[in-house]
Amino acid sequence: MGWQEEALAVRDGAMAILGKRGEWVAPPTFGPPKARVQKAALMEFRFELYVADEKSGPSPNNPYRLQIWWQGQQVAHMEWTSERSAVDCRVFKRGEWRDDLAAIRP
Repeated sequence: MGWQEEALAVRDGAMAILGKRGEWVAPPTFGPPKARVQKAALMEFRFELYVADEKSGPSPNNPYRLQIWWQGQQVAHMEWTSERSAVDCRVFKRGEWRDDLAAIRP
């Protein structure tokens, strides 16, 4: 499996967790303008999804941004344009966190 397929699998797993356990919260004043924010914490993970309104951010070309932290360290930061599109990985670290994420059943 190539890194793009791995990134898509991680994104899909995180989105399933956010869908079941995430809460929509007010965006931070320092974050992307006009974005909806969904957060979830589960076990040693913290997830944050930013969904831009009106193509105003996280970036005009990638309205979705997902950040994943594991044991207090950022392990993934990815952006994409639509549900079926490829991801632009800003951070995608190797490590056991991926196995831990794959083992979670939302």
